[in-house]
Amino acid sequence: MNQFEHKFNESPQTSINNLENMSAMMRTNIMAKSTKSSMITLFN
Repeated sequence: MNQFEHKFNESPQTSINNLENMSAMMRTNIMAKSTKSSMITLFN
């Protein structure tokens, strides 16, 4: 939590970039998980 608060104290632009990076990473993780599960379904 301290790390998160620290990021918002840096600068508005930096925190916006961090949030965008985090959401992009989360989207990538979700896509990877759904791809894995669909591949598992294909091979079963």
